[in-house]
Amino acid sequence: MTNSSTDKKKGFSFRELISQGRLAWKLFRDPNVSPWVRFGIPLLGLIYLISPIDIIPDALLGFGQLDDVTVLMLLVQLLITLAPDNIVAMYRQAGQAAGFTPDPSAGPADSAPPSPTADADVIDTEYRVVS
Repeated sequence: MTNSSTDKKKGFSFRELISQGRLAWKLFRDPNVSPWVRFGIPLLGLIYLISPIDIIPDALLGFGQLDDVTVLMLLVQLLITLAPDNIVAMYRQAGQAAGFTPDPSAGPADSAPPSPTADADVIDTEYRVVS
C-alpha cells in the first residue's frame, strides 16, 4: 500500500467552511438556480432552527447547538450539490481566477456573477488542410 496524497483523508478546514458558505451565498443569489433549491433549502434550515424538536436538546449548552450547526452545514452542501454543475463550476473558476483563496470552492467576493453561458460559444476542434 502506498502513501500517496490520494490515500490520505482530507481534514476539516475553516477556510473550506467559509468558501463553501461563500459559494452557497452566490448560488442563493443567482437567478439561474432553481427557486426550489434557492428558497426551499434555506426554508428547511429555518424550520429546523425554530422547531422545538432537536436531535440534541438545546438545554445542553455547546452540544445542543452542535446539531444546529451540523444541519446548517449539511444544508449548505445540499444547496451546492443540487445547483446546476455549470453554475457551481463557474463560481469556483471565478474564485480561483480572482485569487481570493487557493481553495477552488470559493466564489468571488464582490464581483457580479459572470454569464453561465459564456463557455457555450466556444468550439474546440482540430483541423487539417486538404489539397
